[in-house]
Amino acid sequence: LMPEQLVADIHEHGGLFCPRFLLVDLACSVLSPYEIDEEYPLYRRDNLLFAGQPGDTSWNDNMRQGRQLEAALVSYAWMEEDRVLTTLQLPGVRAIYSAAPDAIDPSEAAPDTPFEAVDETGYESKGYGLSDEFDVCGKRPRCRIWKGDWSDLPSDKYLEVKKTTHLNGRPGDFKRLKFWLQGVLMGCGGVVVATTDGTKPEDTVGHIQRYSLEELSWNIDVQGVWSSLAEMLQYICTDTDKNGLWSLKVCKSRGSGTPVSLQLWHGGEGASVPDSAIETFRSVEAFLGASCAASG
Repeated sequence: LMPEQLVADIHEHGGLFCPRFLLVDLACSVLSPYEIDEEYPLYRRDNLLFAGQPGDTSWNDNMRQGRQLEAALVSYAWMEEDRVLTTLQLPGVRAIYSAAPDAIDPSEAAPDTPFEAVDETGYESKGYGLSDEFDVCGKRPRCRIWKGDWSDLPSDKYLEVKKTTHLNGRPGDFKRLKFWLQGVLMGCGGVVVATTDGTKPEDTVGHIQRYSLEELSWNIDVQGVWSSLAEMLQYICTDTDKNGLWSLKVCKSRGSGTPVSLQLWHGGEGASVPDSAIETFRSVEAFLGASCAASG
């Protein structure tokens, strides 16, 4: 799925494969007014480091709050979002991640009615062909990749859709920082924000506004945000110096500007890795052509 040159660079120089929200959480952690206590599973294989989701399965994006808003604003909101594969190059570290933007800019030509994938015939009838398949570990023992000969949509044609109470004061500044990070990390064209402050009944959307990334970042120390994120990622990638399972714990006391603590544990030395993450990392190990080295 990745360009050949990127694959060659990753094999030579390594990289961090992670969810976008990990980059967002780390980048805005210092400026967060809230207490932070999160633990992320990691898996090291030579010069490649993979990060998974926190062990708490109740985790969700509070700024998204389900699909109700998307259903009201976005055509075909029931369809799974596109996955946009992206790389971020910072001093001393490269991150590879996928983002799932919520919508396509309405200025784009209206797409044909999408189809629901039900079987191989459905894919083939829409011009897709089976590109690759390989064994993985876990509940789904076989992965199949279908591709179509379609033009890629530029990332700036995508939009994020968010819902919150308001964007006032310091809490509003922090929300704008998160919105900007989510958008800029995939180069999207903007963020649509719905606010509910002062509406009756409560939690009803009263105002919807589209922001460009420039409008969201007008009071953000952009260089400071990237420098802080680069320092954290360098520490994580450098100190995970043994192959196998790791845990990353991110802690911070309440209040903007309070210090952020990053702690790493290897293997059984205090590491807490969910079974779902172990299954995923085993699939990664199998895909890379090696035996499943991770143990429960």
